[in-house]
Amino acid sequence: MALLEAIKGADEPDSTALVFKGRWGGPLSEHTGMLAVLRRLGVKETVHGMRSSLRTWAADTAPEYPREVAEACLGHFAGGVEGIYNRADFIELRRGLLEKWAGFCGAPETANVVPLRRTA
Repeated sequence: MALLEAIKGADEPDSTALVFKGRWGGPLSEHTGMLAVLRRLGVKETVHGMRSSLRTWAADTAPEYPREVAEACLGHFAGGVEGIYNRADFIELRRGLLEKWAGFCGAPETANVVPLRRTA
């Protein structure tokens, strides 16, 4: 958090600076995140199913959050003219929605999600 606060407080932060760098100094690849975990578990599906689950759940069970908030949770922000004028990041609303999602998912023993299984 101290690093992020320092970057945020910089007079002119380098917009190309990476907070989390990959092994060779560039951006993290898709193989360093959730997809890599799924592959190590032997799961062949992509992370899109997980992202879709969150988005569908939010639409069905969290109508108090605008669709833009759910989209922002997935890293989707408006483009075109709307994106030019609306630069909201919805941080507090995203936090609320994701806390509600975490409550839905629950602890492993009470989860409302299907556990990942290794494939043969």
